[in-house]
Amino acid sequence: MGRQSSLMKRNSTYTGDHGPHKYAFTTRSEKPEMVLGISSGTDERGAIGVPDLNGGEEDYTNWEPGKEEWWIIGNLSLVSLVVALDATILVSALPAISYALHGSANVTFWSATSYLLASAIILPFASSLSDIFGRRSSLLASILLFTAGTIIIVASQGFTQLLIGRCVQGIGGGGIMALVQVIYTDIVPLRQRAKYMALIHVTWSFGSIAGPLIGGLIVLKASWRWLFYINFPILAASLVVTVWTVRFDMERTTWREKLRRVDWLGGAIFVPSITAFLVAVTWGGWQYSWGSWQAVVPLLMGALGIVATFVYEKWGVKEPFIRPMVFQDRSTSSALACAFLQGMVLHGQLYYIPFFFESVKGYNSLLAGISIFPIAFTTIPAGALVGVLISRTGRFLWAVWGGFAVLTLGACLLIFLDSTIEAFNWILIFLVIGLGHGFLISPLNIAVQTSCDTQDAPFAVSMFMFMRTLGTCVGIAMGSSVVQNSLAVQLSKAGLPLGVASDATAFILELWKMPVNSELHLKFVSAYAGSFHSLFEVAAGLVLLGGVISLLIEPYSIDKKLDSGHVLRKEEAGV
Repeated sequence: MGRQSSLMKRNSTYTGDHGPHKYAFTTRSEKPEMVLGISSGTDERGAIGVPDLNGGEEDYTNWEPGKEEWWIIGNLSLVSLVVALDATILVSALPAISYALHGSANVTFWSATSYLLASAIILPFASSLSDIFGRRSSLLASILLFTAGTIIIVASQGFTQLLIGRCVQGIGGGGIMALVQVIYTDIVPLRQRAKYMALIHVTWSFGSIAGPLIGGLIVLKASWRWLFYINFPILAASLVVTVWTVRFDMERTTWREKLRRVDWLGGAIFVPSITAFLVAVTWGGWQYSWGSWQAVVPLLMGALGIVATFVYEKWGVKEPFIRPMVFQDRSTSSALACAFLQGMVLHGQLYYIPFFFESVKGYNSLLAGISIFPIAFTTIPAGALVGVLISRTGRFLWAVWGGFAVLTLGACLLIFLDSTIEAFNWILIFLVIGLGHGFLISPLNIAVQTSCDTQDAPFAVSMFMFMRTLGTCVGIAMGSSVVQNSLAVQLSKAGLPLGVASDATAFILELWKMPVNSELHLKFVSAYAGSFHSLFEVAAGLVLLGGVISLLIEPYSIDKKLDSGHVLRKEEAGV
């Protein structure tokens, strides 16, 4: 009865008055025929997540994309690769960039984090803005912003310009990440979405994991600016293909009407609030202590602003950029929480494992980047296989629970990394970790979409990407705090200078210059190893928490109609 009650609360819809492609609010209904999934004529979709017993649901079991869809899927995969690369390509190159631009550990840290913060801020707006201005225009604007940020970076002569470029890049990258997911809800039925999204996830995983390797290789052989020069050919190709193929029919309105529909006030409340919150999380324990006013004030103000945003979005605006109904289902909220935790752990591991190998094992930037490749060897094939199996079987919870079980094992084994561990052993550990992340790539996204109304799916996937990216930001910031504070404790115990903790990244270059196995070298290596040990313990706890929360996700059906107000214009696709 509990699940039936949950279904009854979400099955009638109120459609906004801005046209058929606009949002639909789900409201409460107690109609028994809707609980059973029988079409009553009042809602053609029937019960959310429950197939229509009278044949209202179409059979998408054997659906395949046409040539227009394949062009779009290929283009989205290509641009996703660039965005994923730039999220992690700086990891193993940070010591070299810090040295070249004379940056402190704090400024160096921000060169990586600013990109993620800017991405997280723009993600919730992407679906709403693309509903108003169109998918193609929004995707083109995002790619152009990403390109502009890249130009600023390669022309920068100091960290100030570099940070500005990374922020602009992040805004474009966040828009791209969200729109990739949103466009999939327009062209691929939910039943097949996991299968074809696997192509995006494979390129995304490859880019995220290959980033440190490519970054390490480039800084060893050429200027760090080549980390970003390599973006331009791909971005140029993607711009051309986007203009050529991403063409959707939608209601045409004037620019005045489009601008009137934008949720300006909601954005004005949300942007400074989420910025203050993320900056506080980033500062806490790193630049300022958690008890300082510099961390507490923006954290509280940001949290209050976020709450105010949700209140306003629910009751104060006709066309909100955040759909409150997305959060009112326990299954959706649980899947979003799991996405947040996995984002924390995944990018925390990708970000700090290379630092472990550079500081504790003494690897150069290239070898440190190569060290995380075993994660890719299982993440990529596991993600692709799971996506296919979900589409074939119609079930996804087995992958969620199995993924968290395997990832918990890998995260616990990661605690045993130290300066003496053999390559065979850490490779096995990374293979297990990659398998766990691979299992979780698709099903959490699908879980969010199955438990919401079809019209809300674009907003649900935008919120999914926001939560995962938010987890990435918090995970990297929290990891930095844990490593720095733990390193300070370890340095104090060893009688070493505490100032190294605040400049831990750049000091790795000095560590490489010390005689290997000298007393001083061994003391520093032991201190670094102890700090990473603390970080890996925290990560294991977060994965375990995610596994517990995943038990609250409901096994809703993935057999839902492809119901979008943005219809692909095949006859004019130009292919």
